[in-house]
Amino acid sequence: MLSVSQTQSGFEVRKWVDRLVAMIVLESRTSGPAFCSSSGNVIRSQDMENGFHSQLELVQEQRPDLINQNLDVRENYSSIFRSLRRGSTSRTSELAVPDNVVNLHNRWRKVEAGYGVRSFSNMRAYYTEMRLTRGIRLEYTRVL
Repeated sequence: MLSVSQTQSGFEVRKWVDRLVAMIVLESRTSGPAFCSSSGNVIRSQDMENGFHSQLELVQEQRPDLINQNLDVRENYSSIFRSLRRGSTSRTSELAVPDNVVNLHNRWRKVEAGYGVRSFSNMRAYYTEMRLTRGIRLEYTRVL
C-alpha cells in the first residue's frame, strides 16, 4: 500500500512508519508481520481493541473538540480495522475524492480478504500494475 510522507492535514505518515521500522530493527526481526506477538504470530484485531479504545478515550478526555464527550468510543469504534478503514473512506467522500481513486486504493482489501490471493472480480483491477498507477494511489492518502 502506497502512502505520501505527509497528508494535507499534517499527519506524518513517514515519521510513524520509520518509528515502526526502528522498533522492528531493535527487536532484531528481519521478517514476519509488523504487528505480532512475542512468538511472531500476527496480533489479532481483538487483542488490539482494548489499547485502541483506551487511546481514543484518552483523546476524548483531553481533546473533546476531536471526539465528542457523549460518544461511546467502545460502541462506535467496535472494530479497529473496520473503524479506521471506514473513517478514511468516509473522509475521502467528504473531500470529494473521485470514486476511481477510492476504488483503486481500496482494492487491496480484496487481496487481504483472499489471504494474499488477488480477487478475480474484474479484469481491469486484476491487470492494473501498482507501479504504473502510483500517482492516483498516492492521491488517496495525500488528501487525508
